Amino acid sequence: MIIMYFFEGTIIQDIYFKNDTINHYSILSGDKYNLFSINNLGQLYLVSTILNQTSDDYFGLTILISSSSLIYCRTNISIIRTPKWSYFICPVMPIEWMIEEECAIGTKIGNIKDILYMINNNSELIDQINMKLTITKDSHAFILNSTTGFLISKSRLDYEEKYLYSFSVFLEPEQLN
Repeated sequence: MIIMYFFEGTIIQDIYFKNDTINHYSILSGDKYNLFSINNLGQLYLVSTILNQTSDDYFGLTILISSSSLIYCRTNISIIRTPKWSYFICPVMPIEWMIEEECAIGTKIGNIKDILYMINNNSELIDQINMKLTITKDSHAFILNSTTGFLISKSRLDYEEKYLYSFSVFLEPEQLN
């Protein structure tokens, strides 16, 4: 995993483990500056902007995933520091859009690029980002047009069947410098 922007709340990686019980996540080692945390969805995220003050470019974290059985996970995080992307801001909070009770196939749910433009003061960097939906159990219902930034339903969404969808969008710069 590569991080280029260092803002509190930035989700770095999904460490989700599929099973039928509730998982609890703990970082056991490798977080010497207390920079990272894992939420109950299994998302590793930054909790401190002190990363901007460190010179470390590599972190090896050991993570405990506990449920009915104990599982250990090892993840490596590489930091690439580049002036061009240093001030790019990712949304700290999840982006949410209301879905009507029934949503037809092809309905535009929202625009991710518009959100990025708003929080980055219309930065030209946004046009240099590739966007991709991460595969989750909910992402199958949507298409992300990475050129326009529109999130579009690709199946009929019925509020009575399911009212909450959860997924992540992976943002990757086309070039670092």
